[in-house]
Amino acid sequence: MNNKSNLPIPKILPPVGLLITAISMILLKQLAIGNFDLPFGTILMWIFIITALYLDSSAILLFLSEKTGIIPFRKLPTTLVTTGIYRYTRNPMYLGMVFWLLAWFCYLQTVLAAIPVILFIFWIQKRYIKQEEQILTDLFGAEFTQYCSQTRRWI
Repeated sequence: MNNKSNLPIPKILPPVGLLITAISMILLKQLAIGNFDLPFGTILMWIFIITALYLDSSAILLFLSEKTGIIPFRKLPTTLVTTGIYRYTRNPMYLGMVFWLLAWFCYLQTVLAAIPVILFIFWIQKRYIKQEEQILTDLFGAEFTQYCSQTRRWI
C-alpha cells in the first residue's frame, strides 16, 4: 500500500500487543507477589469491560459508517471522524484496550500486573498514536490541528 506519510508499517499491531500484555500480566501473577483483594473488584471489572466494549464498538461503527480506513498504516483514512465518541477522545479504540487491561487487572488482583498496563500505554503512545497523528496531520492539515486543540488524546 502507498503510505503517503512514509512512516514504517508496524510489525506488531495493537491487538497483538494487547494479548502480549495480558499474557505478561498472567505471568507476573504467577510470582504471587503483591496479590490483593480488591473491594468490589468484580463490579469494577464489569464496569471496565462494558466501557471497553462501548469505546471499541462505537469507534469501529463510526469508521464503518463513514466508509473510511480504521488502521491508517494499512488504508489511509478518507474522512476525519470527529463525531460520536471522537468528540471526547481522539483514541477511543486504544482507550478501550486500556480498559480491557484494567478489567484483566481487576480479575488478576496483583499489583505487579499494573506494570505491563503502564508499559502498554507508553508503547501505544510512542509507537502508534504519535505516528497516526502525523499521518492525520499530513492528510487533513488544519482540520486535524483544530480537532486536536478541542479534543484530548486520551480522556
